Amino acid sequence: MTERLTNTISLVTGAGSGLGKASALALANAGARVAVTELPDRFDAAGETVREIVAGGGSALAVALDVRDLESIAAAVNQTVEWGGQERTLAEVIAP
Repeated sequence: MTERLTNTISLVTGAGSGLGKASALALANAGARVAVTELPDRFDAAGETVREIVAGGGSALAVALDVRDLESIAAAVNQTVEWGGQERTLAEVIAP
């Protein structure tokens, strides 16, 4: 793991698989703390990505998020800020 993104928090959508997962893993490898988001009905996939990040020495949180729902977006951002603080935040949005 490198430390280029130390003290940053990255919120990655669709991070249970595909490009979102690849982005979450790459950001964690660069030192970011990663909020791994996924649709509520795919939440188990987010947990798997979190386990991979933590096994590699990173820090991650699984967060349910449906980007079609403004309340879900607000809740995910609030949960991420509560977990990670208000340090530098890097928002990485990946469309599946």
